[in-house]
Amino acid sequence: MGVSLEEIDRTQLAEDQFVFSSFNHTWLLEIRKRRPEIKLEALLGYPEIRPLNWGELEFDTYNVNSKLTNADEVKQITNKGIQVNLYNIEDKDEINQFVAAGATGFITDYPKMMSEMGYRRN
Repeated sequence: MGVSLEEIDRTQLAEDQFVFSSFNHTWLLEIRKRRPEIKLEALLGYPEIRPLNWGELEFDTYNVNSKLTNADEVKQITNKGIQVNLYNIEDKDEINQFVAAGATGFITDYPKMMSEMGYRRN
């Protein structure tokens, strides 16, 4: 982690140009202590076991394996003001359900499918 923070310093780019996303939430919390200005996004869904461990919802954003959650759970989390991005999502009906539930974004290998569905960048 120290090396990663040193690399950010060496680039001389603004900290708001970086996002740290990891399955290692302890590591992310340590980064928050050292550099609270850096955006953190917790990954959930590896290994692929249920139920997901959202911890104490200590992050503003979670990147979640869509195969391990559902629209109701996403709605519960987003209703608390937490952003949820989903990955491993390939089904149009699921995308629509997650959008209706308040999902913030999608991490996908199929951006064309998203644009065909009418989703556009703001």
